[in-house]
Amino acid sequence: MKIFLAVICGFAFGMLCYKQNFFPRPQIHYLKRILFQNKEHPPPTSKNLLYVVDYDSSEHLFSDRIYTCTLGNEHFKQTKLIKVPKHAFGKIRINILEPLRIFRPITLVNDNSYYAQWEKAYFPIKIISNTCTYEHVVFKDFEPGITTLPYGGPISADPIFIKNLNNIPLGVKSFEILEPEQ
Repeated sequence: MKIFLAVICGFAFGMLCYKQNFFPRPQIHYLKRILFQNKEHPPPTSKNLLYVVDYDSSEHLFSDRIYTCTLGNEHFKQTKLIKVPKHAFGKIRINILEPLRIFRPITLVNDNSYYAQWEKAYFPIKIISNTCTYEHVVFKDFEPGITTLPYGGPISADPIFIKNLNNIPLGVKSFEILEPEQ
C-alpha cells in the first residue's frame, strides 16, 4: 500500500512540476539549448527578444513567457518557431530564401482581419495564457522574397511557426529575420 501511495504522490508531483514549470524542467531545457545550440540562428540575448528555435513540444512559445502548446503540438514537428514577446506590437520582416509555410495559432479576442486570405488548418490546438486561449490555426505558403507580418494583437501576439516546403538539410538557412523598417 505504501508503494502505491508513493507512486501516486510522485505522479501528482510530476504533473504539478510539468504544468507549473518547476525544477528541474527549466534547467533541463537550458542545458539542452546549450548542448544542442542552434547554429542557424543566434541564441537570445537580453536585447534580442526576437529569435528562432527548432520547435519541440516542451518549447515555450513566447520569448518572455512560459506558455506551451498543450494540445496539437505534434502538427508543428520539424518547424522553426520565431519567438516574439507576448505583447509585441508592430510588424516583423522576414527574408524568405526557400518556399515556406507559415502557421499562426490565433485567438478570437485579437483582430484577425490580416488572416482573411489565409487557409484554416483543421486540427485541434490549445495554448492557454492569462489573457486568451489559442484554439485555431491559419497558414499560408510563401515564395522566396521579403514579407512583412504583423505580430498579432491587440490583446496578444500570435506565435509564428515556419515549415520549409523543400527537403533541405538541417543547418541550411531557409529564412532570416530582418531589421524592422523605420
